[in-house]
Amino acid sequence: QKQVVKKLKALGWAEKSLEEVYTEVENTCKALSERLDNSTYFFGSRPTELDALVFGHLFALLTTSLADNRLKNIVKQFGNLCRLCEKIDKVYFEKQQSSDSENGTFEKIP
Repeated sequence: QKQVVKKLKALGWAEKSLEEVYTEVENTCKALSERLDNSTYFFGSRPTELDALVFGHLFALLTTSLADNRLKNIVKQFGNLCRLCEKIDKVYFEKQQSSDSENGTFEKIP
């Protein structure tokens, strides 16, 4: 835990308020959305490590029910990022998800 706090301090995140974190998330989504623009993936016609990284973080926010869904609502403002998540989910995880969702372990993006 001390190492995590040390790393957060080094990156300037340890003292941020919750509102500042929400602002950072929104600014990050805006930058990613502008970079993605109307493309299917960030760099070309196939997903890259960046697409996988963005998918992993955003899909978790979009599909996890939390007491406060503010992060989900921020992400949902960026339709192209949501479409990226939907595309990767459909192309790479649909078969696994459909069998898992029958057991109630996944929530589809609304």
